[in-house]
Amino acid sequence: MAEAKRRTSELKSVTDDKAIAATAIGKAAAAEHRLYNLGRLVSAWIWETDAEFRLTDVSYRVFDMLGLHPQELIGRRLRDIGSFVTLEDFPAGGESQSTFRDVFFEVPDREGQKRLFLVSGLPVYDQDTGAFRGMQGIAEDVTRHPRADAEFEKLFESLEQSLVLVMIANAEGEIEYANEKFQEATGYNLEELKRISPWNLVDMKKDEREKKLEHVNEGNEWFGETHYRRKNGALFWAAEHITPIPAQDGGIDRLLWVIEDKTARRVYSTHLENRADPELFTDMPSRIRNAVFLVLSSDNSLMAKLQMENLALDDALNRLPLGVIVVDAFARPIRSNRAAQAILDADDGLSLGRDGLQGEVDGQLVKVRDIIWRAGRRRKDGKEDDTGAIALERPSGDRPLSLVITSLRTGSHYFDKDRPAALLFIGDPETHPEFDEDRLSKLYGLTRAEARLASLLAQDLSLADAADELSVSQHTVRTHVKRIFSKTTTERQSGLIRLLLSGPASISPD
Repeated sequence: MAEAKRRTSELKSVTDDKAIAATAIGKAAAAEHRLYNLGRLVSAWIWETDAEFRLTDVSYRVFDMLGLHPQELIGRRLRDIGSFVTLEDFPAGGESQSTFRDVFFEVPDREGQKRLFLVSGLPVYDQDTGAFRGMQGIAEDVTRHPRADAEFEKLFESLEQSLVLVMIANAEGEIEYANEKFQEATGYNLEELKRISPWNLVDMKKDEREKKLEHVNEGNEWFGETHYRRKNGALFWAAEHITPIPAQDGGIDRLLWVIEDKTARRVYSTHLENRADPELFTDMPSRIRNAVFLVLSSDNSLMAKLQMENLALDDALNRLPLGVIVVDAFARPIRSNRAAQAILDADDGLSLGRDGLQGEVDGQLVKVRDIIWRAGRRRKDGKEDDTGAIALERPSGDRPLSLVITSLRTGSHYFDKDRPAALLFIGDPETHPEFDEDRLSKLYGLTRAEARLASLLAQDLSLADAADELSVSQHTVRTHVKRIFSKTTTERQSGLIRLLLSGPASISPD
């Protein structure tokens, strides 16, 4: 009787394990199918070779992508028309009698512009003799596509459902992303991981850790097995693969960790023998690594696009005479333009404290964080927010800083260190905009002398002070002012100043 119960219990345990594993494998397989289709941004061109790996057939789609007619490629090998760019050793020119999938292949088009493809190939054998006849495959263009943003999101959706642990850190060694499985395995949430060096998550001697760090920082991949440390101090055995992501201008931009929990691997691997496509699942780490590498390193990838947009945005903000700061929900600066940074550096009215940016109004400390939170609650109530504009007193006795706070509604961003929550616009009445006199001349048809005078008047100088600055008589200044009014269709000095301050002439040229 006892023996029967024991066997029943064991059978139930095995059945439960299989059910859990089947569910996990099903989800992971679905995620892997999406990763497999990541490169399917445009229709592929199809190719076929003979046993000598010379192209015998190429679909006409290649003409649309490369400007090359199929007949120009017949008789040539793949390595003759492009080069394979891979993360691992790969047979030269793809000349191997074995299946390969999603290998990066760079080909110059007719104009000499390089295009990036994902190439997959299958060996073909004679059905009667079994002799190798050649290869058949596809090459899919992943250089650029309007759906890049959506495909980027699909990648991370797959990473979140994967059973493989994935972590990404920047070149400074700060963790920027860790998928759900990584957080579950280590016990740390993403915010906690951002405060931990990835090198401190492994149980390794100091000299071994430094050797590995040096190896990776030189641009080399690292593969090995090591113990990872959980938040509770426990260790788990993992297969670790670290891949440096090259920066667009050289060096290393990011580091990618793809890690397999060896203990978890043993549990679900025993249930793979009955799957029709076990290779799809067992090959998951390398497929994830290739997919992430493609998205982050391609010259036309979304990350490259975002980096260029950020540089352009920084440049635009730095040219504004108005201070602009992007802050998180705790009023900690994420990005500041040049004018705002000068105000912060002066520490005269607006300062960064333990609770974020703050200042004083009527002698009372005001925290920008509280204003952001209050404004967010009012919006949900459907009431008008009137708390986002304040005048901050200055210890120096200068006129108050004008501060306008606007809350932001942003979706999640996988690589944000802190999510943007609000925009701060800061005006300093003690600073005067510097006008580009060449622009004033071109915008309003002013002479050089008139442009110089208009610039001084916009800086709140009186006619007498402007005359002294220009070393001319007040009569000459009045004559120039009349001409300026006529050319700018203004009637008084206040109207002229308003016109100049609202126009683009005050934007810094550099």
